[in-house]
Amino acid sequence: VFEHNRIADEVIRSEPFQGTTVKLLGDGLMAYFAGENPCKRALESALRIIENFNKHNSSVLNWKDHIVTRVGIHHGHVWFFPFAQHTNLDPLGPTVDLASRLCPIAPDMNVVLTEEAFSLAGGASEFPKHMGPQPRHLRGIPKSHNLFTVTTAARAVSAIALSGSIAANPSNIQVH
Repeated sequence: VFEHNRIADEVIRSEPFQGTTVKLLGDGLMAYFAGENPCKRALESALRIIENFNKHNSSVLNWKDHIVTRVGIHHGHVWFFPFAQHTNLDPLGPTVDLASRLCPIAPDMNVVLTEEAFSLAGGASEFPKHMGPQPRHLRGIPKSHNLFTVTTAARAVSAIALSGSIAANPSNIQVH
């Protein structure tokens, strides 16, 4: 878990992406990207994180030390709530909720994002290794969303990853 969060945070904060890790979630983290082209920077950072995990995995002999991740990205307003016992602000709101619902349905070492985030990131012309849109209901989210899956792999993205249904509804990236 430490190595996962260290690698992901380094990429998120790096110069080309300029994101901010706002909280560690045990086996993952939450980050946001503000300013110009936040969805494109969030998606590019997610793909770089996956590439870095693949490099890490190729350098370790024990498969138990391999890092596997799934990423969810959504775009929208985020509110930051101050808790008296914490020095950091806690991001809240529907954008955070929706992004967090995307992580569990993402295939390993892939990114799932909403149609809005995919479009704002540049869409198929910028990210040709994708699948979608695929409509999906998400637990606790009132309406269906069209989702895209983006991969770094040369192979096609599996349609199985987004089939079926899970009951329910700045850019926010959730990495688990």
